[in-house]
Amino acid sequence: MKRLDRSNVGTIELNEMRSIIEDLLEFTLRPDEFFHLAKSFPQDQYRHIFYHKYLDKIRRKSKTISNDKQRHKSALYSQFFISNLKIEFFVLF
Repeated sequence: MKRLDRSNVGTIELNEMRSIIEDLLEFTLRPDEFFHLAKSFPQDQYRHIFYHKYLDKIRRKSKTISNDKQRHKSALYSQFFISNLKIEFFVLF
């Protein structure tokens, strides 16, 4: 995204973001889909995207998802461990 920021002000244009999504990521969007998605991009009054803010938003979301998965794994492990203890208890007695 930095290469697209020719003026070096921390923004890229909406059509450049669309190009990244469709060309680089090979994910085609209908105009209405992109319009809906574009609402989530942090933008200035000229509808230029603050790409640093957007990438930070993605990093935070990714970290949250990763933490949620880890908590879920821990909960499953705890349930498995407790179940095994119960089984061992009943087998022993």
